Amino acid sequence: MGKEIDTADSRRALWKLLKWYGPKYKTNLSVGIVLTLLANLLAQTTPLVLGTAINSVFTEQQEFSLPLVPDSWLPTDQIGLFWLTFGLILTLSFGSVLFQAAQDWLWGKFAQNLQHEVRMDAYEMTQQLDVSFYDNSETGEIMSVLNNDVNQLEEFFMETVPTGIRVLVMTVGIGALMLLYHWQLAVVTLSVIPFMIFLVQRFDQTVASKYRRKREKVGLLNGLLENNITGVETIKVYGTEQKERERVEKSSTEYKESAWETYKTRIMLLAVAVSGAEIAYAITFLVGGYWVINGPPFLFTQQLAVGTLVAFLLYTNRFQGPLMQFSDVFDSYQGALAAASRIINVHEYDTSIENPDNPVELDTCVGHVEYENVTFTYEDSDPAVENVSFKSEPQEFVGIVGSTGSGKSTLMKLLPRLYDPDEGSIRIDGNRIDEQDLHSLRQNIGYVSQEPYLFNSTVAENIAYGSAEEMSNEEIKRAAIRAGAHEFISTLPNGYETEVGERGVKLSGGQRQRIAIARAIVLDPKILILDEATSHVDNKTEAVIQRHMSDLISNRTTFVIAHRLSTVKDADNILVMKDGEIVEQGNHEQLLNEDGLYANLWNIQIGATESPAERVDIS
Repeated sequence: MGKEIDTADSRRALWKLLKWYGPKYKTNLSVGIVLTLLANLLAQTTPLVLGTAINSVFTEQQEFSLPLVPDSWLPTDQIGLFWLTFGLILTLSFGSVLFQAAQDWLWGKFAQNLQHEVRMDAYEMTQQLDVSFYDNSETGEIMSVLNNDVNQLEEFFMETVPTGIRVLVMTVGIGALMLLYHWQLAVVTLSVIPFMIFLVQRFDQTVASKYRRKREKVGLLNGLLENNITGVETIKVYGTEQKERERVEKSSTEYKESAWETYKTRIMLLAVAVSGAEIAYAITFLVGGYWVINGPPFLFTQQLAVGTLVAFLLYTNRFQGPLMQFSDVFDSYQGALAAASRIINVHEYDTSIENPDNPVELDTCVGHVEYENVTFTYEDSDPAVENVSFKSEPQEFVGIVGSTGSGKSTLMKLLPRLYDPDEGSIRIDGNRIDEQDLHSLRQNIGYVSQEPYLFNSTVAENIAYGSAEEMSNEEIKRAAIRAGAHEFISTLPNGYETEVGERGVKLSGGQRQRIAIARAIVLDPKILILDEATSHVDNKTEAVIQRHMSDLISNRTTFVIAHRLSTVKDADNILVMKDGEIVEQGNHEQLLNEDGLYANLWNIQIGATESPAERVDIS
C-alpha cells in the first residue's frame, strides 16, 4: 500500500509525526528526557562515592572529599565517613529508582496518548479516502497500519527511546569490568533474592488478569476496525462516518485505558526489581565494608580484600543490562521508521471525492436525476461508462439492463459519488452532485448493492443502521414489512434481536437482500437504487421481493438494475446498456416494438428464441 520510501524519507516521516503530535506533549517529553538523564546520572555517581570511600575510609590513601561538597560539612573520623558514604549510596540509589519510575510514567503516558490519537486520525483518514483506494488496497494492509504500525510507535516511544537514552548515558566511560568471585560475600548479596521472588509472584498474579483484559480489548478493537473497513462502501452510502468514528473512538479509549492499567503495574514490578538490585548493592557495601575494616563478621571466615569488594560492587551494579539492549533499540528504531512511513502514506493519500467549499444542502430533494455526457474509467482499464446521457423525472421507475460488464452498476455508483465521472456531469434537482453537501446527498439516496454488507450485530440494528436518530421497534418493523422481510425475521430464534454474524453469515442470500432493502428505505430516501436485488435469490424469494416492489418504489425515484427482465417490465423507462453506453431506452412495449437488443434479451428469457447459440449471457 503506497509508494516505497527510503531511509531518509522514513526518518522524515517519523519526525513529521513528532511535529504533529509532539508539541501537545512537549512538557511530558522534556521532563521525561531530564528525568532519564537524572536517573542515570545518579546511578553513575555511585561508583564515584564508592571509589572515594575505598581510597579514604578503607585504605586512607587520600583525604575524603566530594565534588561540590564543602569539606567543613564532612565528618572527620573514619566511622563517621563510613556512615556518610553508606547514606549517600542509599540516597543516590533510591533517587535513581524514583527518577526512573517517574520517567517511565511520563514516557508511558505520552506513548499511550500518541497511540490513541495517531490511530484515530489514521482511521478518520481511511473513512475519507475514495472507494478507489480500497479497490487497490487489501484490508489486511490497512488493518496493519491501524493496528500493528500504531502499536509499533507506541512501543518505540514507551520503551525504546528511554532505553536508548539509558544505554547511551550508562555506557559512556564504562570499560571492561573484571569480575571476581567470593562465595561468602555472595551469600550476603543474594539474600534479597527470596524476597524479590515472592514479590514478583504476587505481581504476576495481579497483572495476569490485566493482560487478559488488554488482549480482549484489542481483539474487540481489531474486529470493529476490520468490520468497518470491509463495510466502508455501506458507511459512505449512508453517510455514517462520524457515527463509526465515535464507535471506534470508544473502543480505542477502552483499549488505551486497559493498556495503561497494565503498564502501571509493570512499572511497579520494574521498580521492585530495581529496588531489590539496589538494596543488594547497599547491603553488599555495608557488610563488605565492615568486613574489610573489622574482619569477617558473623559466621563468615574468609578474608575480604578491598579490590574484591570493589569488583563485587561493580558486579552487582546493573549497568550491563542496557548494553545488552542495544540491538533491541536498533531493531525497534527501524520498525518505528517503517511504521511512521506507512502512517504518513495514509495521511498524504490524494483524495478526489471531497465536500466542496460552499456545498449546496439537499434538504428538500424531489428526485429529478440527469446524466449529461458522463464518462468514467477505472484505473488501467477501458471506459466502464462512456458518454451516457439520460433524464429521470421525480418518482419515476427506471430499469437498467444489459449483459455482464456493460456498466450498469458503475453507472449507479456515480450517483452517490462513490466515484466521480472523468467527463460530463450528474445533477439532482438541477444541481451538480459535486457541488452538493456529500452527507446530505447520500442521506437522500438509498442504495442496495449486489452483495449487501451486514454488520456483526442484530437484525434490528442492521435495519436501523443509516438512521441518525434512535428508531422505534415499530419503525423498524414497518420497514421490514415493506421489504418483505418481517415474515422470515419473525421465525428467527430471537426475532429482530437475532445476531446475524459477521457479514450476515448466519442468514441466507435472500434474507440478507431483504434486510438490506429494509435498511435502504427506513430513512424514506427520495432516490432508491436496487443493484441486482434479485440476482442471488431463488424464485420464491424473488416473488416476495416483486410482490413488495410497487410499495418500495412509490413516492420516490427508483433505479433497478436487473438480471431478470421481468423485474423491470413495468418500469416507466428502461435503459439498455452495452459496452458502457446506452444503446436503447423506453418502456417495455416500446422496446419490444423496436425489436432490438432488449427484445432479443426478452425473447431469450421467455424462451421464444429456439437456437441456444443465439442466446446472450446477461448474468
